Amino acid sequence: MYRVVKPSKLNELNELFPEEKFIPSPGNKWIDLVLDQNATGEDALKGWLAAAFALSTKKFSSLAKGS
Repeated sequence: MYRVVKPSKLNELNELFPEEKFIPSPGNKWIDLVLDQNATGEDALKGWLAAAFALSTKKFSSLAKGS
């Protein structure tokens, strides 16, 4: 089952981060990226790197809590 984000939430995030062309959407096992229609390849790469960093940080913090 997929989560749905309300358009009002997307507008709120767009107001908070007006220069960003991507919004990461974390799930249990992966992170989806929502790209702006005008996003470039560079924007997609930035989003992918930010999502990978967030996922690795989440894994690291859960490992640290377990030890």
